[in-house]
Parts: sequence; structure tokens; C-alpha cells
Amino acid sequence: MLKYIKQFWGYIVAGAIALAYFFGIKKGKENEKTHQTNKILANMESGNRARNSLDTDPAVRDRLHKKYKRK
Repeated sequence: MLKYIKQFWGYIVAGAIALAYFFGIKKGKENEKTHQTNKILANMESGNRARNSLDTDPAVRDRLHKKYKRK
């Protein structure tokens, strides 16, 4: 058995590296998707907070309306 392990040692190491690489890529994609989802949710929360602040303070709303009004 040890003779076969020595004979195919390179293939065993290459297989282990390939598995680690495959699972690493899969985990990296999951992490990136989670990161992007969290950023999207944070941006939506920030936008909702800004809209809510404009609803509660008409002076700010009027000032911004004058500043960015289309001509």
C-alpha cells in the first residue's frame, strides 16, 4: 500500500490542491454575493432614511426642491 502511495503521491497532492481550489472559489463567490447583497440593502436603507427625513422636515424638502428644480 505504501508503495502505491509513493507511486501516486503527485496525483494525490494535485487532487487535494484541486479540491481546495474548487471549494475556495465556491466559497469566494458566496462571500462576494453576500457582500453585494449587504451593500444593496445598506444603500436602500440609506435612501429610505433620506426620503423619510424629507417627509418629516418640509423646510429641507423645499430648499432641495429649489436647488435641484429642473428649468
